Amino acid sequence: MSFAEDQSASIGHNSDPLDPEAIRARLADTHGALLTRASSLTEAAARLPEKIEDDETNAKMGDFVKQIGGAHKALEAARKTEKAPYDDAGKVVHGFFTGPQGRLEEVKRTAEARMSGYMRAKADAERKRREEEARRLAEEAAAKNDESAFEQASEEVELIEASKPAEMVRQHSDLGTVATLRTSWEFEVLDRAKVDLEALRPYLGADAVDKAIRAAVRAGMREIAGVRIYQDQKASIR
Repeated sequence: MSFAEDQSASIGHNSDPLDPEAIRARLADTHGALLTRASSLTEAAARLPEKIEDDETNAKMGDFVKQIGGAHKALEAARKTEKAPYDDAGKVVHGFFTGPQGRLEEVKRTAEARMSGYMRAKADAERKRREEEARRLAEEAAAKNDESAFEQASEEVELIEASKPAEMVRQHSDLGTVATLRTSWEFEVLDRAKVDLEALRPYLGADAVDKAIRAAVRAGMREIAGVRIYQDQKASIR
């Protein structure tokens, strides 16, 4: 039986196999025993002793914990089984669209790279042209002893030198597309061993730091400034 047929046959109160309420109802009908068992164990928590004072109670508590583990494992197995068809269908949908999307992105990157090369060269040429024009005007003003014109031309040279590439090249297509240059800071790691991690400290999230500490402790590190590393014992039920 196919996934669609299975869903249609199992859901009698809704014709849409992907309707959330219909899915919940079907799961409740199919796995009612698992849910009842989980609820029973959950409710039993109210009757657990606050403190264990003898081996007999500790043994019973171990049995209870093992039952919880079994119930949890059964629910997890059912969850994976029920979710698998949806995951498989999702993968089909994902692959159907991401294939052509990936090809489009590659073509887009190629086109943008070629445009970037062209516009960088055009922006450099335009900057050079404007600087030469401003310097020519400054030289003419100096030759005529026109102090005001000379200062204006000199200021223009400074403005051109400080201007962004986007100000040198901007193009509008017949379809209304605007093409320009965007300046951004990028990086390339030359030697990962030499990266100054202390300088990056303000930008490392707590999760990243915890992950690094956990890996270091598991690797055998026992002293880390600002961290208390200690042994702990927890009950292990098998």
